[in-house]
Amino acid sequence: MEEVAKQAKVGKPTLYKWWPTKATLVLAMLCERIAPNLEMPTALTAEASLRFRVRRLIDAFQRSLRKIVAGLIAEGQSEPAVLQDFFRRWVSPRRNATIADLRRGRAAHELRSETELNC
Repeated sequence: MEEVAKQAKVGKPTLYKWWPTKATLVLAMLCERIAPNLEMPTALTAEASLRFRVRRLIDAFQRSLRKIVAGLIAEGQSEPAVLQDFFRRWVSPRRNATIADLRRGRAAHELRSETELNC
């Protein structure tokens, strides 16, 4: 937090006012800076959209994302609110978008009608 405060040219109390823990700051950064890079164009078929999502997530995890997510999950073991916030802000939106792609694919007959959507 000290290094972040220094680079932002603010005091640590200012950071702690907005982000009470390092984990909350990291999650905010993840959602603000990395999440938009995982979003997809809307004009894709369901299959192309699913492939796009998986490829972008794999690429992100091959870079620094795996350490960030692992750290948040580890922090969530002792601070359950962090884990709940991580799932609410990071996991659930991606899960919901993937389910929407599957539904769209099923409706467009790109996927078999018996495809399970209970993700």
